[in-house]
Amino acid sequence: MPFEKGNKLGKGRKIGSKNVKDNTIKDKLKGFFEHNLENLQSTFDKLDDSQQVKVMMDLAPFFVAKLKQVEIEQYKHNEQNQVELTAKEVEIIVKELEQYY
Repeated sequence: MPFEKGNKLGKGRKIGSKNVKDNTIKDKLKGFFEHNLENLQSTFDKLDDSQQVKVMMDLAPFFVAKLKQVEIEQYKHNEQNQVELTAKEVEIIVKELEQYY
């Protein structure tokens, strides 16, 4: 039976309340990493460059916010589906990025 708007039977958590299970797991993982930081660093240092990059890429989603993938439909695409920008369009995009960052 799908959720129906106005359902009073299954109220769930209050808006803004924390999920206790998630917090418990996060706290335990945080403690594990804090307790083993030196060990983890020495193990990481023994990896070759490509392995270190792989570890960093695998861990990045947990520490860096993910950006939404967007489609650029307003620009002209060539046969390889690559966006072709005019100099003016590039200038506009650069200005917008400079304002944002």
